[in-house]
Amino acid sequence: MAVNLINFDSYRWFGLPSYYVQKMFSTNQGTVSLPVNMENVPSIDTQRSKGGIGLGTWLNSAEFKDVLVTSPKGKTLFKADFSKFNDSWRKTGRGEWSAQDGVLKQSSMNQGVTLFMGDTTWTDYTITLKARKLSGENGFQIFFHNRNNNERIRWDLGGYTNSVYYLEAGNKTESMKATIEAGRWYDVKIEISGNSVKGYLDGKLVQEISDTRSAVKSLCTSASYDEKSGDLIVKVVNVSSGAVRSQIQLRGAEKLSGSAKLLVLTSASPLDENTLEQPTKVSPKSETVKISGTTLNYLFPGNSLTVIRIPTSKTIKQ
Repeated sequence: MAVNLINFDSYRWFGLPSYYVQKMFSTNQGTVSLPVNMENVPSIDTQRSKGGIGLGTWLNSAEFKDVLVTSPKGKTLFKADFSKFNDSWRKTGRGEWSAQDGVLKQSSMNQGVTLFMGDTTWTDYTITLKARKLSGENGFQIFFHNRNNNERIRWDLGGYTNSVYYLEAGNKTESMKATIEAGRWYDVKIEISGNSVKGYLDGKLVQEISDTRSAVKSLCTSASYDEKSGDLIVKVVNVSSGAVRSQIQLRGAEKLSGSAKLLVLTSASPLDENTLEQPTKVSPKSETVKISGTTLNYLFPGNSLTVIRIPTSKTIKQ
């Protein structure tokens, strides 16, 4: 995993999407909080995740063996044969994968090296395997409910410079301080049931997480007033994958300029990341929209954060 909000090499840099989120919030705080009333906001269902599995590293080398995926009833869904490498498995990153005598090895020290396998229609299942870190900064990553190369749902063991175990399920994450020893084989088991996940090491339950929400509002918002600039500031997050059209009524505002400046951060997938090769894949874009009286209509993109700044005459009824 990338450790910092900004990452770089000897001559290039890029900010993670989280960097832009924090920057957008910190530079658009306002000085007075304003009341917000949300009406008729559509809800979205929290869908059951599904997908295959994956094995990965980040700035380190590791080995894996005895990979087995079984259904809740004990039926074998997948059993890896690491006598030789299977070229049909999907790869991301600049990895150096090899397989011999039942052991799969990843030798490169690059970022984001992952190998995906299995069926994208799997829902509930258990993964068991043995894994060990050979060298480098971090431990190893076990991915699950994966359908494409952009989905990164995982149990990250020894992530963030070998300092934490990091587990995901649905829209929730869980982190704990822990390390992975180099050269030691670990027995890993991950039980996945809906959006609930349990992670075991050497037969001991180490982490568990559950996202049991059935429905959430598609839009979340806050509003404030900046006494210095005279701007109304409205922040809107669309957590759904589809665009949502909404009408913002600025009750109590006077002498608006007739236009608003928008800063929009969005991407096709909520799991998209920036890289050295695509440093601004997920970065904010600016635009201007018209305001009719005290009403603004806007189509908020899916998976987006939008900051709206509306100039006023520095007078507002609270």
